[in-house]
Amino acid sequence: IDAENTITFFSREAEKIWETDRKSVVGKHLNTIIPSDLKQVHNNYIEANRTTGVNKIIGGYREIEVETMQGNRKTALLYIAKQELDEGQFGYVAFVKDITEQKALQRILEEQQQHTITQTKLATMGELAARAGHEINNPVTIISAYLAKVRKGIVSKGISQEELIDSLGVIDSAADRIAEIVKSMKSVTSEQLPVQTEVIDLGKLVQATFKTMTALINVHGEILKLESTEDDLFVLASATAIQQILVNLINNAHDAVKTKTEPKITVSVKQEQDSVYVSVTDNGIGIEADEQGKIFDSFYTTKADLGGTGLGLALVKSLGDSIGASVAVESAVGVGSTFSICFPLVTSKKSSSSETQTTEIPQTADRPKNVIVVDDEKDLSDIICEFMSGFGHSVLRFYSPKQAIEYTAKNGLPDAIITDYTMPEMNGIEFLDIVSQQYPQHSVIKILMTGDINDYADRKSKVDYILQKPFPLNRLVELLEQI
Repeated sequence: IDAENTITFFSREAEKIWETDRKSVVGKHLNTIIPSDLKQVHNNYIEANRTTGVNKIIGGYREIEVETMQGNRKTALLYIAKQELDEGQFGYVAFVKDITEQKALQRILEEQQQHTITQTKLATMGELAARAGHEINNPVTIISAYLAKVRKGIVSKGISQEELIDSLGVIDSAADRIAEIVKSMKSVTSEQLPVQTEVIDLGKLVQATFKTMTALINVHGEILKLESTEDDLFVLASATAIQQILVNLINNAHDAVKTKTEPKITVSVKQEQDSVYVSVTDNGIGIEADEQGKIFDSFYTTKADLGGTGLGLALVKSLGDSIGASVAVESAVGVGSTFSICFPLVTSKKSSSSETQTTEIPQTADRPKNVIVVDDEKDLSDIICEFMSGFGHSVLRFYSPKQAIEYTAKNGLPDAIITDYTMPEMNGIEFLDIVSQQYPQHSVIKILMTGDINDYADRKSKVDYILQKPFPLNRLVELLEQI
């Protein structure tokens, strides 16, 4: 190409790319082979280089679109070099390589890669759903069983106040377990949540979990026994994690002894030197020696015919690792199995981490507050209002954020607004922004409730408090007392 942008040479490969012969283009302006929609852009590049010396297309490789003389579009790799001609004149040499096939192949590979990513995500979601269902069904069953017990006791007037309080405590504990399970699901799609540990009296925790499971296992005729526990055996761990481990192991034992005429499941807590062992022993079918090293792998199950997911023992191992406990198994076919969890013994009751400070909640509020609750979940909104009204607060409920906006526009702001995040008309942050704009000179305490397990860091700057569902209603009362 000479200084006037006239084509002076056209190679055989160029003929193939542009689907023409050299006689049709040599001696003609470069624009002859440039797509019509790119001619002006190219001319601007050339003019800028000629007048200012600014180099935008000379030197270096760039990907371009080629329009052939037959009207076909191709993709090519272009390199332009500046060439010195006679008497100080300059021209250009353009090296062009057809990469249309490579680009087509690249698109196919990218599509396949995206398909693989999508399939992987779906598989992960499937694993998540299976794991969530497997773990949540346990405490849900506990809640259902104890609600049935309470309902029967109230109808027959055969339940004492102590039994009622104990049963409600079990239900509350099971609800807490569900909350922790849901929260732990976040680790599948993002960084793993840190396990919250505290110093725990392991014997007492095992006794409480054993009591819960007894109500379920003994219904089916199996004999579940607590062989021995020792007091003041303190370990640094997560109570929820230990409960999940025990429930999984007891459920596994329950499956193993189903064919036995005299089924036995025994739970024990013992100290050996500087360690504490929790063991679950059954007299069930046992596990083959060559399978014992695989049973803690995800999706490996010896109970496929019984609907086993291969997730229970994998979760036991994962939870044990997260709290610094080791899990081991001893088993013999036809004799039974013993699963043991080993914890390092803690000599002091005090945790090395900061202890949770519990606020004593008064029976009535020191200064009753005016509160608005906004949530499209009617049952949840109603119980929150009823609970807080019992402490003397003046509470208005709205099932629609638009209704709440209309109210505040006419009547002003309350002391506090409690709102859900996910609602049909608008989300909680959008609702709070509108309310704040109504009265920019006035402040209101904003409490956001959310059931999301994904990160909600972007919402923290918009509100005063975020409550992750489920949460104890006492927490709302505590927050109002701080106003």
